[in-house]
Amino acid sequence: MRIIVCGSTGFVGKNLVKELLHRGHEVIGIHRTSSSTEQVKRLQWDTLKQYNEKVDAIINVAGVPIAKSWTPSYEKQIYDSRVETSKKLMEFARQQSKEVVMIGTSAIGIYPAVTDITQQKQVFDENSKEVASNKFGHLCNSIESTLFDTNLKSENIQMACVRPSVVLGADGGVYQNLLLPFSLEFYFDAGTGRQPFAFIHMQDLINIYIRLLETKDSWKHKPNYTVNAVAPDSPDTVYHDLTVAMAKHVRPILGVRKFVEENILRLQQKPSFVVPFPNFVFDLALGKEGTFLLTHGQRVKSARVEKELNYSFQYPSLEESILQCTRK
Repeated sequence: MRIIVCGSTGFVGKNLVKELLHRGHEVIGIHRTSSSTEQVKRLQWDTLKQYNEKVDAIINVAGVPIAKSWTPSYEKQIYDSRVETSKKLMEFARQQSKEVVMIGTSAIGIYPAVTDITQQKQVFDENSKEVASNKFGHLCNSIESTLFDTNLKSENIQMACVRPSVVLGADGGVYQNLLLPFSLEFYFDAGTGRQPFAFIHMQDLINIYIRLLETKDSWKHKPNYTVNAVAPDSPDTVYHDLTVAMAKHVRPILGVRKFVEENILRLQQKPSFVVPFPNFVFDLALGKEGTFLLTHGQRVKSARVEKELNYSFQYPSLEESILQCTRK
């Protein structure tokens, strides 16, 4: 297949491109610069308008980081990099004289979030109608409303939207952010440590995007098709479980592994040597919006990944995901 990937050099995008190439697909990346490589042709938005070749699919994983302070100007960048890019890609797809599969990206931030898992009895899935009233819920809803807008989407576009949770990968994201402090044996929980922590390993996320392409006929006539990209163990996982997994599997630079091993069971039962971090410290580093993402979470599962897409997760648990990251 000839596939356009928007956001092809980002954390998710570069891994997606690598896997698509490995599977024999032709990849065209959309980037700020048009510097192509031997394997990937890169186009800028202006050159995309003049691109006359037919494509089979479009995957949009573009978007500036959201885990930071949302100043008015930066909030516009957040929306433009997600909503406006979706509109441009849909306009390009409408001009194709053949059917095009388009997969957009939202997030599980569309669901209401809490600071303690006991505050959320419900586990949200793709059939849930609740939308969070916070900034993240509004952003995700705006993305999905654009993707499924019948005034923007023509009959030749088969649309789906993936809602990733926290993505765990060795080369970026949360894992890389925590790697240095945990290597120095500085163990800490964000917020209460009891907030839900929905997650997915990078490889499983990439496989879900590709699985949507492979099974396109099975969901072709299902309107507003969304997929929650969350690992099976997510609904019962909390942030403190991430702290435990990182403490257990990240190799300490200072070499006090024996102390960690002797106390790991105690750590699982009670955060006896975990530093509670006050939220104002995160506010200074990440802004209020970034702190909210870190200290809140949702209980989420997927009703479609395994049952409808027939996909079996490679890394269903948090510990398996972290362990694989440490082996890279």
